[in-house]
Amino acid sequence: METYKDSVAALPEEKRLALEAVKDMYMKMKVDEENDVFDFGIGLNFNSIGELKGIEKKIQKARSLNSQNSQVDAMKSGSPLGKFMGNDENNVTYSFSNNSFSRATIFENLDKAQEVAFDEGDKEFIEYFENAAYIIEYTFPKKIKSYSVKNAELSEDKRTIKFKSNWLDFIKKPKSLDIVIKFENE
Repeated sequence: METYKDSVAALPEEKRLALEAVKDMYMKMKVDEENDVFDFGIGLNFNSIGELKGIEKKIQKARSLNSQNSQVDAMKSGSPLGKFMGNDENNVTYSFSNNSFSRATIFENLDKAQEVAFDEGDKEFIEYFENAAYIIEYTFPKKIKSYSVKNAELSEDKRTIKFKSNWLDFIKKPKSLDIVIKFENE
């Protein structure tokens, strides 16, 4: 943003504000077609939990920079693929204190809080997405005493927790990425 600040300043206001909203975020991508690997990650280094407030809105603003975004929205609402692309109707809240951390999904529209059901017509998409996964990793300044996610890996120093969630499980149950972590008293 600093290198191209003159170009950014010359953009239409909507695009400039969208870029400013995501300026502290980073993206990592690895494509290995030979081994059928596509790893994509979005991250944000932060100093306080308050900096995570509105992270979903920042990501939505980043999507608005994509010239094909309207095509993606049309695909979501007008095709069977739509249900495999996640639900924009929920918010995620983060809470951090001296003794705990939590991530919770809150549904704006309770009708949308129901689990997504897949049917026989979704078989092709299910096969395509069955190996896709989210990998979530949190690192804290304190040691972790306990956590609510099964099959999570705790680092040797007990400050980093990492877990994997199947994409389809997340689509069916958005709360599957929610977690409660308790810290040791040091």
